[in-house]
Amino acid sequence: DVSAILSTEDHSELMQSIASKTSSQFFHIPPVPYKSLEKSKDSQNGESDADRIFLDNTLRSSEDPALILYTSGTTGKPKGVVHTHRSIIAQVQTLTKAWGYTSADQFLHCLPLHHIHEIHVHGLFNGLLAPLYAGSTVEFLPKFSQWNLEEIARVISNRRI
Repeated sequence: DVSAILSTEDHSELMQSIASKTSSQFFHIPPVPYKSLEKSKDSQNGESDADRIFLDNTLRSSEDPALILYTSGTTGKPKGVVHTHRSIIAQVQTLTKAWGYTSADQFLHCLPLHHIHEIHVHGLFNGLLAPLYAGSTVEFLPKFSQWNLEEIARVISNRRI
């Protein structure tokens, strides 16, 4: 059963229709204004704007659940593994450092955000959260297709990625 549907403006009409047919609540997600996540010039302690965004605990605890990943069920039934805000922050910081992401980097995101790879959600963590944490630019393909090489080449050329 679906209890709530979230949508940005580009899919709002379709999602409202689905919400009404499924007796679900509909929530419109407003666009997020761009703000650079580079280090502030007035930062005294080396903390970046991204750190303040990720570590602001006024509304949540670092131990609060943030994400549930489901196992494949290779040894039994699939299980939901709960990740806390702290585990996500640790993973994003580790990936950012390991891959050397910076605010000068640009990414073309071709993966679904739920694409699981090894022990992390590759599309969400490596492809989105870690680059954004570093202040990088992330462009999304309008529609995922592993065979849409012409579209990928066009976006890379047009956006100079």
